[in-house]
Amino acid sequence: MPTRKEAHELGFYILLLPFVFLPPSVGTKAAGLLARFLMRRSSEYHVIVARLMPSAVREALGPSDHEAAVQAERVLLREKLLLMRAIITPWRSPRPRLRGIEHLEEALSVGRGVILWVHPCLGSNVAVKRALSESGHPLVHLSRPGHPFSSRPFGIRVMNPLLRRPEVRFLRERVQIDDGNLIGPLRRLKTRLAENLPVSITVTPHASTVNGVAFLDGMCRLPTGPIELAASTGARLLPVFTVGSGRFPIVIIGPSQPVTGKGGGAIAACQESVVTWLETVSYTHLTLPTNREV
Repeated sequence: MPTRKEAHELGFYILLLPFVFLPPSVGTKAAGLLARFLMRRSSEYHVIVARLMPSAVREALGPSDHEAAVQAERVLLREKLLLMRAIITPWRSPRPRLRGIEHLEEALSVGRGVILWVHPCLGSNVAVKRALSESGHPLVHLSRPGHPFSSRPFGIRVMNPLLRRPEVRFLRERVQIDDGNLIGPLRRLKTRLAENLPVSITVTPHASTVNGVAFLDGMCRLPTGPIELAASTGARLLPVFTVGSGRFPIVIIGPSQPVTGKGGGAIAACQESVVTWLETVSYTHLTLPTNREV
């Protein structure tokens, strides 16, 4: 049986189910209206979200905190809607475009494998894996048992396998890691890198070691693990970001980043290089809010 939190999350998917069968633009607009309704100032849900929001974030948002909360909820609902469309009507999913494939092919020519460091954003879970698969480079993907729904028994046994279907069919292999099972999965990744295969790791602030790096007018939190893995194997490290995920996903692969060791200075230099590339992508393709933590 689902927990109360899982049942609450499941309710959002049920609410969005009718929108899946509408034309994409209409369904997305409807999801936005639903977000505004859910986050109305008088709703209990809005009160709960406001309480969960860190005080530093509330202070940075100031009087615009309500509109920011509405926007955040709209993004979360769109992500769920995109996922449900990929499950129920996969033939309607937009084909992602891929840029920077030359960076990947150049890195693979070295022969020591490639780590694609994927920065999460709307629709990137499926878009990145599909774009690389269709380019002839299906990924070995590092994942956790709780992705993408819940780490509780109901989520792991029922919902996660269902919600992972759109991305799993584009993968070469899914390597599962959790806090109680680290050594085996890391050995598996090293084996795959030694076979000169592309491995994808999604950026997460919940990793064991995370550093804050200045990004635009805010802060970007980046883990150290992928850089350490690249340093220990000789694999190339390439950042990946997806834009235009609402209708025409564009997956962008960046150039190889400087990986010179596993010491603090080497890791910081690599993280700063990645953030510099992200800023370039952001200025080129996006209009991002400022004074936020990303």
